[in-house]
Amino acid sequence: MLAVDVATKVESSVVVGVSGLMAFDDAGDLYVSERDSLRVLRVFPLATGVADGNADAKHLLSIGVNVPNPFNPSTTIAFSLPAAGTADLRVYDVTGRLVSTLVDEPKDAGLHEVRWDGRDSGGIPVANGVYLVRLRAGTDVAMKKIVLLK
Repeated sequence: MLAVDVATKVESSVVVGVSGLMAFDDAGDLYVSERDSLRVLRVFPLATGVADGNADAKHLLSIGVNVPNPFNPSTTIAFSLPAAGTADLRVYDVTGRLVSTLVDEPKDAGLHEVRWDGRDSGGIPVANGVYLVRLRAGTDVAMKKIVLLK
């Protein structure tokens, strides 16, 4: 396991949960560590649509910039799939609790958009705060943080 002092690596959002620490650096990468040791358990890099800005590069699974961010009361989340298949786009709170499933269906390769109205799966408005959007297609996963500010 990579031993990194998360407090020095991460300069922006840091969230302490029951079972560990989640932190975002300025690039939006998510670091997840054990609560007591600060050993990084997993890094979820910010996915980009095209590698190295080369238009001929293979497109990657990615979540684009949501508009607006921070948002109130709703936001549009753009995402890209490198190949046709089932897309699973979910919103989680910072404790890892599933808030809402926005997409769980087959999609063509390419760009897509979905609107989130800031409500949980039961239709109840959620609280202000940082939320994690996770996109899964096949074995690939991308994550991004978004902020609801009322």
